[in-house]
Amino acid sequence: KGKREFQVLVYHDNESFYAECLDIPGAITRGKTIEEAERNIQLLIKGHVAARLQRQGIPGYPLKSLRISV
Repeated sequence: KGKREFQVLVYHDNESFYAECLDIPGAITRGKTIEEAERNIQLLIKGHVAARLQRQGIPGYPLKSLRISV
């Protein structure tokens, strides 16, 4: 199986680290350390991908997403 890459940004404020996956709307996690934030976003992405794979083939579920420029 080919692996898909996801773009993730990591932010820091005075208390926590935040990891946001730009490829999944609303996917953001928090951790006390940068490593924890990265682990959390990785788990979120894996769960998201697994859920999408389970739903494939369900009538009405999108088969793909397109971006069309005009």
